[in-house]
Amino acid sequence: MNQPKGFAGGRQKLKLVLMLLTLLGISFSTGCITSEPERGITEAESKAIAREFVENSPTYRFDGFDLVYNQTIVLRCPSCWVFVFEFKSRHAGYGDRTGQVLAQVITPHTAVITVINGTVTGAVLDGKWDMITQSYYQTSKMTIEEAMAIARNSDCVQIGRLTDACMYNEYTRTWWIDLDPFTPKEGCNPACVVYEDTKTAEINWRCTGLLP
Repeated sequence: MNQPKGFAGGRQKLKLVLMLLTLLGISFSTGCITSEPERGITEAESKAIAREFVENSPTYRFDGFDLVYNQTIVLRCPSCWVFVFEFKSRHAGYGDRTGQVLAQVITPHTAVITVINGTVTGAVLDGKWDMITQSYYQTSKMTIEEAMAIARNSDCVQIGRLTDACMYNEYTRTWWIDLDPFTPKEGCNPACVVYEDTKTAEINWRCTGLLP
């Protein structure tokens, strides 16, 4: 059966976008809380923020050209979007390559930019380059299911009940799972912190002010 022109290419792009979303740790069904929503940030404003981020990225500023918008993916939180852009560069590689010996070849790129409440919270180029940290992207991120299993076998469950409210910190490589404490402490909002690298967990009471 003949496929419509461009069908195969479009399907490959969709697969790439889904892969990049997985690398970014974006979940559509875990019920995790990402951040407190702010009002007034529109999709158009967020798209402009994402485009400006790509234009100012070291890879694009070094030798990028022909930046085009591809698509928008709406996330399940207020003022949360993923924008996909495509562009070309005149040499291979990523970042500011000043002083490097480069292969002079036109190289296509796909940038997946996550904007939440007007802030770029994730940016991956070609599924391998972290545009925020300017380093190759770490792909061994622990899933929430794995983090929950570690939390259930830790001292966290002695303090309180694990809830569905959680967030992942990509910089510290930790999962923060909110706890419903058996004995609440005034001014405290405890969480079970699961460390991806050590596969261990500890309690963080997240208290404001001094404990009595």
